[in-house]
Amino acid sequence: MPSIGLSSIAGAPGVTTLALAMSYTATTSTLIVEADTSRSSAILSGYFQGTVAPDRGILELAMKSSTHRLEPKDLWEEVLQIDSDGRQYLMPGLYDPTAAKGIDHTVWSTLGDWTRSMSGGVTPIIDFGRLSPQDRRQGLLTSVSHLAIVCQATLPNVLALQGALAFLDELLPPDMIDSRLGLILVEQPGIVNYSDREIAHRIGVPVWGRVKHDLKTAMAFSHHTRDLAESRADRRKAIRKSPLLRSAQSLHASIKARDERDAQIVTPEGADAL
Repeated sequence: MPSIGLSSIAGAPGVTTLALAMSYTATTSTLIVEADTSRSSAILSGYFQGTVAPDRGILELAMKSSTHRLEPKDLWEEVLQIDSDGRQYLMPGLYDPTAAKGIDHTVWSTLGDWTRSMSGGVTPIIDFGRLSPQDRRQGLLTSVSHLAIVCQATLPNVLALQGALAFLDELLPPDMIDSRLGLILVEQPGIVNYSDREIAHRIGVPVWGRVKHDLKTAMAFSHHTRDLAESRADRRKAIRKSPLLRSAQSLHASIKARDERDAQIVTPEGADAL
C-alpha cells in the first residue's frame, strides 16, 4: 500500500494528532510508525495516557539490530494495537529521545523497506515530527510514497518554512521533491490564513489539503479527553460531526487521487511500447 509521511520543518503543532486522525478515518487498516526522534512517544503519553508500558517500539528494534539482521517478524513484534477492531496499529516512538543518536541508519532503512513493501491492505502512516539538516532517518524518509510537510497557514509560519526548505535538496532525491512532496496547511482561528494558491506560489510546493481547527477532537487524540467510536457505522457518524476528521478523510482522498493520476502517466519507455 502507498505510505504517507507526515512531518514539519519550521514547527507545526499537531503532526501526531493528524497521524492519529488519518489512521482513524482510513478505509484500510493502518500502521502508524512514530519516527519522531525529537521527543518521547507522544502517543504513549498522550493518547494512551501512560497506561501502556514503553517496552515496544523503535528503540527496541534498534537493540535487536545490534545482535542480528532484522526480519519482518522482528518489526511486527514491536507493534501494538490501538483500537479494539484491529484496524489501527502503532509502532511506538522513543521513550528516551537522547537515545536517537545511537540508532544506526540501517534501522531506518530497514523500516523503510518494510513499510514500502507492506501488503495485506495496511496503509503505513509515518510520523516524522520535525525534519532537520543531516537527518539520520533518510532511509525511511525517501521510502515513503508521499511526504507531507505540515504547516500553519499563517504568514510567520509560511516565511519560516520558506527559509528552512533549502536543506531538503540535500536530504531528498529530486524526483521526490518534484512529485512526492506536498504541504498540508493547518488553519488557525482568529488569524489571517493565506490561500492554497498564495502559499504554493511562495513556497514552490503544492498544497495537498487543509486541516480545519477542531480542538475538541484534537484533544481526544492528543490527551484522550474522551473515547472515540470504533465501529464502522459509528466512525462514519463521528467523521460527519468533526471538522478535523473530515479534513483527514479529505486528505486520504487527495493523496489517493494523486496516486491514481501518477499511475496513468505514461513514461517515454511505456510510450514506445504502445
